Amino acid sequence: MLQEIEELLIETLRKNLKGVPGDQVGALDRIKGTPSVGVSCGGFKFGAQQAVDSEGSKTAEISEVLELKRDEARKRLKNKPEGGSLEVQVLERKGHESGKESWTKIAEGEGYTVDYKAGIIEFRQPVWKAMISYRTRADVLRRALKLISKYFIDIRGGDSQKTDSLAEEVVKVLLAESDAFERRGIGIRPLKGIRLEDGLRIVCIAEKEISVEFEVGVIERIEIGKGKVG
Repeated sequence: MLQEIEELLIETLRKNLKGVPGDQVGALDRIKGTPSVGVSCGGFKFGAQQAVDSEGSKTAEISEVLELKRDEARKRLKNKPEGGSLEVQVLERKGHESGKESWTKIAEGEGYTVDYKAGIIEFRQPVWKAMISYRTRADVLRRALKLISKYFIDIRGGDSQKTDSLAEEVVKVLLAESDAFERRGIGIRPLKGIRLEDGLRIVCIAEKEISVEFEVGVIERIEIGKGKVG
């Protein structure tokens, strides 16, 4: 993220500055001689985390293993499945007791029924374990914070007059190209200037949002059962 901003600054200045050759615009530690414009990162911090925003919902794929007691036929799923999305494989209790375990795929309406609104599955035959895959709806939330970074643009023109002229040109380029930075999700603004022994330093502030989306309201339980899936 910091490297991205630095490279965009260098690319923008290299393309638009008329008072300095392109090969003399770059990372500060790689630029020598005059006239030159060197860019470096002077540190960064994070702004306060923004409030959680809802981004709607999307489909999530869930795998769940149910274990039933001897006389138990109904079981509540961890999430409410979308209609017709279940894929169910079972281990029958008689196979478990005989030591011969194999997973068998069963169909809705024949081997089980589902109350989609309540999220309850009911088996027609005794089942020891059931491996269930299905789709459910998950709310998508977003959390964001701002990366606030400081960049130094060191300008050396060879003498004070040329340096001042080149510094003015740099500021004009940053102002003219601010919309192009915004389109890349970066806000940039000159903050102040500092006189160096052999040039000028323009201090810029760059702001970029960092965000993460995540699903909530989905409980996912994945287990590995014994036996071979058939």
